[in-house]
Amino acid sequence: MHSLSQCSIQKSCMAYYTSVRSVGSLGHSATPPDGQIQPHWYTKTAPAYKTREELVDDLRKRIIHEDEHLLVIDKPFGLPMHGLKYDENTSLSEANYNPSWGLIDLVCDVCEGKVKEHLTQNRMHSGITVFSKSTFASGILEKYFKHCKASYNPFLSFRAVVLGKVESSSEVKPELFWLERKQINHKLVPIVVQANKTRKKARQQIQVALQVKSIASTSLDDTHSGKTYDVSLIDIVPSSIRWNAVELFLLHKFSPILGDHIFSNRLGFLMGRPHLKDINKCVEAPQVLPPPLLNILGISDEETLLIPLHLHAHKAIIPDLRQRKRSEFTVEAPLPAYFTQTMERLRLEE
Repeated sequence: MHSLSQCSIQKSCMAYYTSVRSVGSLGHSATPPDGQIQPHWYTKTAPAYKTREELVDDLRKRIIHEDEHLLVIDKPFGLPMHGLKYDENTSLSEANYNPSWGLIDLVCDVCEGKVKEHLTQNRMHSGITVFSKSTFASGILEKYFKHCKASYNPFLSFRAVVLGKVESSSEVKPELFWLERKQINHKLVPIVVQANKTRKKARQQIQVALQVKSIASTSLDDTHSGKTYDVSLIDIVPSSIRWNAVELFLLHKFSPILGDHIFSNRLGFLMGRPHLKDINKCVEAPQVLPPPLLNILGISDEETLLIPLHLHAHKAIIPDLRQRKRSEFTVEAPLPAYFTQTMERLRLEE
């Protein structure tokens, strides 16, 4: 298999995803009576912006909460926090967004005045992002999120569609695991490791606490092989999302997130049983999905890059700076259209 870097997979994923959305060139597995191939339903719900102004207008519609101190925006899938830096030969179709387009770069056009980011998301994540609009708010938010992370006080909840079944965590004690980055093929990649006090002190290792709640699951039967595959809807509350902590945690539960084209290749099967591959021998590639799931989603093996990462930051608890007395309130970001359509097709009901 052709070896791809994480950046190239992300670029390929978003270029494929958006170029198909724009021209409608990729179709359903079934051809309609008139013989014309119709765009896949994932492409119909994909974000596609021809101009910076279109993207800014959409971001204004995605404002969840705004007051004199705070700005909360529902970030769309694929939009980076910072503008991407490609070389001068990179076309816009390959980059998906203009290299200078990043949420932090655009947010100054969304609201008046300067803002500072406090709760951010990875490029492939969607959902809640939080910005401060004043020095007063910035100081409070910085202390608040730092305290929450240090004390494992849950403040941000993700919803995800995963392959397999995941048991709910204890409501009292979160699950802990450790991450560090390893040099592989001249790139630093995150891996799950055993705790090492020396490396933690050197800040080469981070500890992440997570709590998982199983919401719904469905079983898919493969009539050809006789196998049954599970797909689940879960809520997951991490203390940090650094180094793709959520994706790696679920991968080590043998339940990769649907649309994870970066890390799911680390999972293999031997005699029908899942196992983690040797990280040094892994190559990044589009996610491999079981036939019954592909059939329900109406997608082929060659089209799996159309599937966006089904990981959405849908709920957050943040300080209410409008009140003199210290208090908190909850903000929620609705699930993206592609996410709800996946749930409907898989009959994953809350």
